Amino acid sequence: MSIFPSTFERTRVKIEDNPVVQLLQEPPVIVDQPEQEPDYNQYTDTFQIAGWHGYLGSGKSTGMFEYSLEVQDINLNELGMDYILYTNLKILNTEIRCRPIVFPELVEHTLNAEPFDDQYIIWSFDEMEQYFDARASAELKSRIFSYFIYQVRKRKHHLFYTSPSAYLADIRLRNETDHSTKCEKRHVDNKKACYSPKCRRPHYYKYVTIDDIQRKKVGTYREYNPTYFQNQFDSYDIIKPIDMLSQKTIERVMSGNY
Repeated sequence: MSIFPSTFERTRVKIEDNPVVQLLQEPPVIVDQPEQEPDYNQYTDTFQIAGWHGYLGSGKSTGMFEYSLEVQDINLNELGMDYILYTNLKILNTEIRCRPIVFPELVEHTLNAEPFDDQYIIWSFDEMEQYFDARASAELKSRIFSYFIYQVRKRKHHLFYTSPSAYLADIRLRNETDHSTKCEKRHVDNKKACYSPKCRRPHYYKYVTIDDIQRKKVGTYREYNPTYFQNQFDSYDIIKPIDMLSQKTIERVMSGNY
């Protein structure tokens, strides 16, 4: 049995519509279970929305990237479904089947309900708050992006994202997220959390996954060789939200009239 319950095998828990009530809800109840690595083989035939959250250097981009490759590989080799990775990460490994996310094209396909060029897509958004900011929930770009999120499973797509905190991304995305992963960087020798991006001691990443619907811990995973994945993308590449702004808005901001 998968540690990630299928979206289609459970009933989503209803919560009140008032955004203030949603924000003030108690944090997920963590149920202690024996540590276990996520079983990718059991969960890749459903279409999921998942988030990775943590402080600077906690491994959230690495965790999302590793999971994206696992889902891509298993779908191809086990299910014969050739998923293409669409991401805003700067991929360095030319052998990875990936394409850059172009936001205007995403908006156009969403508004026109058109199929994308690729039938099977894994969307991996690093720093999702740059695209779907909780502070700009009523803006047109956020409303359009929410249409895409609500329909992503119907398109047979996966949607993965990172943000420093789940509350930085729009509440509509948080309510649709199936499972979230808390990311931490820890010292190998004493297993204590490390918060310094300049620390040179050996580290590993600890990922604790929480089912956002059943509100419980469902798995813990440790990555002791993060450099293998980090060498395949540029973690220092600056995420540029400029491509989702209109030319009129860009000109207004550059002129100082805002």
